[in-house]
Amino acid sequence: MKYSNFLMSLMLMVAFAFSYSEPTKVFTFIETPHYSEPTKVFTFIKTPHLYIVKDNTVIDSYNSTELDSIAVVKTHSSHNLRFFGKGIELASYDVNLDIDSIIFENSLAGEFKDSLSGEIYSWVQVGKTKWMTENLNYLPNVYPTSDTSSVDERYYVYDYDGNSTKEAKKKNNYRDYGVLYNWQGALDACPNGWRLPTKDEWEELVDIAQGVANASNRLRASYSWDDSSEVNNSIGFSALAGGYLNSNFDFAQITSQAYWWSSTRTDDSVYYFNLSKDLALVSATKNEYVGYSVRCVEGDVAKHKLSISVQGEGSYSISSISENDDNSFTPNKRISISAQPKDSLVRFSHWSGDVQLLADSTKKTTSFYMPESAVNLVANFAPNLKITIEANPLGAATFTGGDGIYGPGDTVSIRTTVDTNYRFLGWADNSAIMDANSANTRVIMPDGNLKITANFAQTYQLNLKADLAAGGTLVGGGRYAANAAVTIDVSVKANYQFAYWTGPGAMYLEDSTQTSTKFSGGMPANEVNITAKIVATKGELTDSRDGNKYSWKLYGNMQWFTKNLAYLPEIYGASEMSVAEKRYYVYQVAAADTNTAKRFPNYEDYGVLYNYQAAMDVKGVCPAGWYVPKEEDFKALHALYTANKDFEYEAFKTKTGWQSDYEGMENNGTNRAEFNGVPGGALESGNEFKDLGYRAFWWVSSSNVSENTMSTAKVWELGLTQRFHDYQQITGRSIRCVRRSFVYPK
Repeated sequence: MKYSNFLMSLMLMVAFAFSYSEPTKVFTFIETPHYSEPTKVFTFIKTPHLYIVKDNTVIDSYNSTELDSIAVVKTHSSHNLRFFGKGIELASYDVNLDIDSIIFENSLAGEFKDSLSGEIYSWVQVGKTKWMTENLNYLPNVYPTSDTSSVDERYYVYDYDGNSTKEAKKKNNYRDYGVLYNWQGALDACPNGWRLPTKDEWEELVDIAQGVANASNRLRASYSWDDSSEVNNSIGFSALAGGYLNSNFDFAQITSQAYWWSSTRTDDSVYYFNLSKDLALVSATKNEYVGYSVRCVEGDVAKHKLSISVQGEGSYSISSISENDDNSFTPNKRISISAQPKDSLVRFSHWSGDVQLLADSTKKTTSFYMPESAVNLVANFAPNLKITIEANPLGAATFTGGDGIYGPGDTVSIRTTVDTNYRFLGWADNSAIMDANSANTRVIMPDGNLKITANFAQTYQLNLKADLAAGGTLVGGGRYAANAAVTIDVSVKANYQFAYWTGPGAMYLEDSTQTSTKFSGGMPANEVNITAKIVATKGELTDSRDGNKYSWKLYGNMQWFTKNLAYLPEIYGASEMSVAEKRYYVYQVAAADTNTAKRFPNYEDYGVLYNYQAAMDVKGVCPAGWYVPKEEDFKALHALYTANKDFEYEAFKTKTGWQSDYEGMENNGTNRAEFNGVPGGALESGNEFKDLGYRAFWWVSSSNVSENTMSTAKVWELGLTQRFHDYQQITGRSIRCVRRSFVYPK
């Protein structure tokens, strides 16, 4: 009975061990009667090894791929267990004498215990990699969804929004699906001897499970999914639809999606594995703060050493704590470091070493991602150095930018605000100053404290103004040191003319009549006031006596009418000539009154003809402030249009309206002087109007007035030529009024 029972059990074990058609494939079936409380009931896996045991010692072993069959042979005295491979008997064992037991071992699946938490996890080998067959539930802390981070570790439990790990672990979602981690939390979450899978390992898992489109059914467990109709979990991965914490800080997709982190990072993204009922994808995300599940693979994490030394007086701290307190960290782990000066006499200068990893090597607190190699950094400290800045003389300026604490070699910017009563001369000789000629400069700190001095000179105000401000722009006003070179300049707008510099300060100028001039001895040691005399070159006036309007133009320093005087207080005919009485005529007009006379074209075109008595009226025939020009006034006017002793008299004649005494000879002018000289003719002594269209005659003022009918007075005559000529005072001639605009300084 003993042997028959043993043989019956043996045959069942052998039959079961070799009942699968694919000897290297692992099959795992998990029966869970109640989904809300999953339990591991049975795990059936084809056994790849067979061991022969006698007296608790393995005396022989076989790989299942070596065996074709096992036979039990009964003889008259014993029962033998015989092993065959490729048709050849490999061994035979007497059941009574040689064997105590036969052990079938499965090396492709199993369990392990987390040495820290005591949690037991099951695993399955897929290819050459051992994978956990359940989500990691390591939960050192728990955070609400409002507390997310890409730089510090975060742990979440689906649909739990609190801070109590005790309460979180009571939740069904914790028991069923484990913990959701941000990427920094996932990097060091796996138990000792296990690690986060790489991107390549996730892709290999998908390939073994027959690719992106087919892997889902071979990786998913038969429960927790909305649709598990085609699930066979043939790989034994037992994936659960645990959802995730999305980028909107919401829990989502439980029972429809699963997400797991990888350990692979690019410059700005991290890879993860996403499983749904249709697809199995390895993708990348920039959102390291989202919460994904973790499946660990067997293998030690390749941690690397962070070494920090100190140069100078100070210390450092590392915010991230390594597992064994040896400053060894997982690649891609975010490390925050901080440098602390010893005291107020010391300052942090900079980090050196592998500074290409740092976010900012000049900040005493900075961070970096651990690379796949050791990192060496140096926290550099320097003495606190100060700058003393002085103004010479005191109070000449204030300074900004040099009131901090600095270290040797630091570059410091200095800005200088100069008092309005001083001018910057330069910095006293000091090799630390980068530009000694600039009030705003930079210094390079030496090994000790620095003292620098800026030199200034007292300045004096030069005030410039124009007495006709709308007409010009002044350059050169401001503050100057005594004896400083000074140049002033004025530019005038159209229709204005510079006359000269005036005011008490004009005495310092080399030439007060020039638009641009210099101070003859430099700036004096006192305030200076100078005014630019600027005058209009054209204008218009209204005669208050009759309302007539006259345009005028500036020639030199004299303002001249550009049309003939038309003042007509009385009207006389040609037969009423007189040398003793004032007479007023309009060419070839014998009107009864002035209003009638003013309606004639000759009045409008040529104005009024005056005898010399009317022209020299003591009350003034010209508007107030104006007078009949003297001979020197005419000559000064002519000089402006004389070149090489040739007077350009055509410049004073209008371009049209002039006729010639000689056939074919041109008599019109150029009017370049804009004098608008018109051929208004004259009333001659024979009571005859003559020369209209041929000549123009203007009285020249003189103090020698005689009542003798034969007395003459000077006239400027303009026709085919020009001349000053004496005509009888009884005759009628035109008048151009003039006034002095300004007097040139002596």
